Amino acid sequence: MDENTKPEQPIAELTQTVGPFARQETILYADRVVLRYQSPWRSWRHRVHLHGTKERLDYLRNPVNVQGVLGMVVLMVLTLLVWPLLPWLLSYVYRFLQGRKGVYVLAYGNRADQLGRPMNFPMFLLPANEPSREAVEKFLRALAEAHKAHMRKLQTMQSETHYITEIKQFHELKKEEVLTEEEFAAIKAELLGMREKKIGF
Repeated sequence: MDENTKPEQPIAELTQTVGPFARQETILYADRVVLRYQSPWRSWRHRVHLHGTKERLDYLRNPVNVQGVLGMVVLMVLTLLVWPLLPWLLSYVYRFLQGRKGVYVLAYGNRADQLGRPMNFPMFLLPANEPSREAVEKFLRALAEAHKAHMRKLQTMQSETHYITEIKQFHELKKEEVLTEEEFAAIKAELLGMREKKIGF
């Protein structure tokens, strides 16, 4: 790396505890969100590009339904009969309560079920109350602003490519003497004027 090149600075960061001994970091950059998970047993890192997220994220939490309650009751009864199942019961209860706190979905993944139908499932989750609701809301505001800026940048790049392609095509016509120099200059000026009006510079 060049000595004069400064490392990219994050726009916003969040660090939250996930379980008794684990930690998750959410780091926002101008074009992506980086998630890091660290525990004594495993660690991972994922990157989500901002064009793969939403400006306003979806909010989810585990619902209290008959199936979930029955599952917990059955597991409790089995644990009373077979004590070695206690760690599974504690894990089940812990994961359920964590899910009840609510999460924001940073990105969705696509899979297919056994019949080949597409399934859209949430992944890259951001806890909604850790380290505090105020900190998370501040992070979400920064994410929304970064998302808007990133999408504007992508649109600008697409517009630039469109106008450059158009000008090149008319330049080829001029070289083939289909257009005169004056006609090409007029078309080029018109395209550049449209570009300035649309992009703003």
